[in-house]
Amino acid sequence: MITIFIHIPRTAGTTLQAIAREQYEPDEICRIYGKYIADPHRVLAVVTADHEIPTKWVTGHIAYGVHAALDGDYQYVTFLRDPIERTLSVYHYIRHSPGHHLHSYAKSMGLAEFMESGVTNELDNGQVRQIAGTLGELPQIPLAGIWKECQPCRKYELDMALKHLRDFAVVGITERFQESLLQFRDVLGWDIGDEMLHINALRGRPHAQDVGPDTLAAIKRYNRLDQELYEYGLELFEERGG
Repeated sequence: MITIFIHIPRTAGTTLQAIAREQYEPDEICRIYGKYIADPHRVLAVVTADHEIPTKWVTGHIAYGVHAALDGDYQYVTFLRDPIERTLSVYHYIRHSPGHHLHSYAKSMGLAEFMESGVTNELDNGQVRQIAGTLGELPQIPLAGIWKECQPCRKYELDMALKHLRDFAVVGITERFQESLLQFRDVLGWDIGDEMLHINALRGRPHAQDVGPDTLAAIKRYNRLDQELYEYGLELFEERGG
């Protein structure tokens, strides 16, 4: 069984990665980041074909659908985060990361302007887009005309995301990280010690109360569908013992 972790940016996925590395041998992990994001299906096809040590954990800033490149059984897992807090975290991270491909844009714009510019659709219901499989792979590189290509997220994408999410083996919730780890342990058979269960995955994050009402309203407007997805994810989390 291959477990595919859809790593939605700024949802504590990096912390989960560190824990996952304790569960698998290095050759059992396939990471799709950096230059490999451009063609994840090809990467998976190469990694899993005629490989002496079978891949067990596939991870990356990838969208639903990469299983099409796999030969064999698979299951999806992910983490969802409150859309307001995630948006603030993404923007804060980009502004303070000179190496990020969108750094110059975020540095020169306020948050509301950054979302409205269309330079990226990651902050326009980005969680829905990744789970639905309509976002493509991250990062989006700003090219001439990219602003015209970023279209608003639509209701049918939310419907797709909800349908996909209910079949995920684990839906973790960032704000309830420790409880989520217990579900990963129980479903995936991970060996998680007490020290892992007490990791604080949200240190240093910005908060909704730190922004003005106009910016907060813009965040809500651009992430209305993400909010519905997040609330559904919470329901699944509770049903499964969260």
